[in-house]
Amino acid sequence: MSQWLLQVGTSTGDPEKGIYGMAYNGVPEKDGKFTLIQKAMNPSYIILGPDATRVYAVLETDRREEGQGGGVASYQVDPKTGALTLTSEQLTLGRGPCYLTVDRNSHVLYTANYNDGTVSTFRLAEDGSILPLNALFLHHGEAGERPHAHCAAFSPDNARLWVCDLGLDTLMCYYWDEKTSTLMLDQELTLPLEKGKGPRHILFHKSNGFAYVIDELASRINALAWDAKTGSLTLKQTLSLLPEDYTGRNGAAALRMSADGRFLYCSNRGHESIAVFAIGEDGLLTLVQIAPCGGAFPRDIDLDPTGRYMFVANQRSDSISVLAVDPETGKLSPTDYSYEVPGPTCILFVPVD
Repeated sequence: MSQWLLQVGTSTGDPEKGIYGMAYNGVPEKDGKFTLIQKAMNPSYIILGPDATRVYAVLETDRREEGQGGGVASYQVDPKTGALTLTSEQLTLGRGPCYLTVDRNSHVLYTANYNDGTVSTFRLAEDGSILPLNALFLHHGEAGERPHAHCAAFSPDNARLWVCDLGLDTLMCYYWDEKTSTLMLDQELTLPLEKGKGPRHILFHKSNGFAYVIDELASRINALAWDAKTGSLTLKQTLSLLPEDYTGRNGAAALRMSADGRFLYCSNRGHESIAVFAIGEDGLLTLVQIAPCGGAFPRDIDLDPTGRYMFVANQRSDSISVLAVDPETGKLSPTDYSYEVPGPTCILFVPVD
């Protein structure tokens, strides 16, 4: 039977807390418990490196008085237990890092720094450890606009890095030179979006030539066609994540896709729900369901490796709820499984022997 370590990034403001873990074999356990496996200050977003042997985390802090911003850390994964060993830690010099990504060949790591609208770049050593800051890119807007970089993702051809700037309502496009591991802003392809909607997260489909962008402030999902020849994105569709009669406050958060590329899932903080969309052959979306998330303030969601369950990081109820997934329809349904974790903000499945 396949085994994973389910890891959870958190945001608690407590350096004695950090990344939590629990063994997982594809079936939730009613008596399962998470334990602290790595102390860190606000490791609010964690990812698995391309070779699955390292975990990278942002340290979402704001050392304003020191002029240093937040941090980023790398951990070696024990292949048998999933235990983490700190191998490097660097300052971002950007404030409030909230997202990170690594290019597919594990050459460079990037962080999106929310508080000051910057992107930090770090070269990676052969052992995967993070070298000191290589470059810092600052976003600029019109008078009165405040940049807030929130997500960085590579296009399917690994040729460009797209950054959601929630404050500027813009998808910033950077040309990526893999040979020299350098970035350069691509003004021509950078895409302004509707003002005041707050693009938060971008996710590229593996095969259909589309990208999907979630708007935090407007609680919407956007479908954009990606041109493999030019690298450009073109908006094709925008849909709401909420019921038509809902009038309360909400902030959209996480964006995830099923492994088979048939369904898209978006979390709602406020409405406390998950919007489920079917992805058509033409790349466009159809709303399937808006399901209760099982907690409060679902900061992140992710499907387990079997695709049968969705785990939800409910930040304000200090809980991980588990929803069952119908593989044919993509619909979610509640289960009896729920786990206690302080301030959960990110879900990650790490394979172990």
